[in-house]
Amino acid sequence: MSCRLGFTYNVMRNNLYMENYLTNSVMLANLSDFVWGTNAKEGRFTPIAKDDSAACAAALLLGKGTDNTDYDLTSEHPINQREICAMVAERSGKPYKFVPMNDEEFYAYLDNLGISRGTEGYKSTAPVLWCSNDMVTNEGGIANGQMGVISHDVEKLLGRKPLEVKDIIDKYSYMWEENVKSWSQIR
Repeated sequence: MSCRLGFTYNVMRNNLYMENYLTNSVMLANLSDFVWGTNAKEGRFTPIAKDDSAACAAALLLGKGTDNTDYDLTSEHPINQREICAMVAERSGKPYKFVPMNDEEFYAYLDNLGISRGTEGYKSTAPVLWCSNDMVTNEGGIANGQMGVISHDVEKLLGRKPLEVKDIIDKYSYMWEENVKSWSQIR
């Protein structure tokens, strides 16, 4: 069945990328005496690895999916940032500490790191390419349970389980080994 416009489609809805938490969150903690600040609190989410997202896109382009179908790309095991922070602290041997914050505290944390609240105030010297309004909203969505969707679409498309944070954490060990403090150092 094709849509009324005469073409077929697939839609990929990626959950948050787990790499953001192994790069940007680590980097912000590196800049703030190992404080892993967030207003996500204890919210659980199912982030997707970028490699899984790319592999699913390739599978869909090669005809693996069902026409006119939406695919939710998620990991299968909800995790929270406290757990990710603990994994990074254990792997790195550094004293990363998870600090849950309310929205205003998180804004103050990000302000202190030189991150503009909106895109109009963006400075190229900011440690991340995001504005704090986006970060506070995104993390608040995690706290509110909006990013906890569990889907098995990755397995349907790839024939294997999706990657989890534990599967890719070592790929980003350079973040703590090199004490990365700027988006320009992320690879």
